Amino acid sequence: RQRQMCIRDSLNIQKNFPFIEIIHHPITIDYKFELESSQKIKYRISRYRWYSFFFGIIPDIFSFGIYFIYLIVFSEFEFGRPSREELPYWVYDLYDISHSMVTALFFIAIAYKINKDFAWPMLAWPMHIVVDFFTHSIEFFPTPILWPISDYRFDGVPWSNPYILGINFILICLIFIYRWRTRLKNK
Repeated sequence: RQRQMCIRDSLNIQKNFPFIEIIHHPITIDYKFELESSQKIKYRISRYRWYSFFFGIIPDIFSFGIYFIYLIVFSEFEFGRPSREELPYWVYDLYDISHSMVTALFFIAIAYKINKDFAWPMLAWPMHIVVDFFTHSIEFFPTPILWPISDYRFDGVPWSNPYILGINFILICLIFIYRWRTRLKNK
């Protein structure tokens, strides 16, 4: 109880006089105390919110991002969807590894053992895989959800379908409107 009061007092000092508190403690200790004293799961997750963004795009960065850099460095870069014949075999291998639920859950389990709070934002990775599973057709990069255990791939409705694209944009707009309105209420 006394430790919690000390932590709260420390946080209040930091809010009122941030310069003094930074001189008193290294900032990493303040974050640790703040996370420990917070009972709100939403705060603890949002502490690492930018990691969610990173882990949400990591499956595509790991396969297509590396290929993009390869094109810029070793080849002439052209905009547009490449044909299947143009893509090197290793892009498919990287895609299989990064778009596998087995791979994602393996790394999330390791992160959970090390830092439970950090493992939560990593769930953006399997969420990306689930969305891709249903929105990639067999014709172009179907998602190998259980690779290396199984090579099963689902023939989903591709992103290029106007209905899927429209629903995606509408959901993104609704999320931004919701977040904007909640921030206005909290001010």
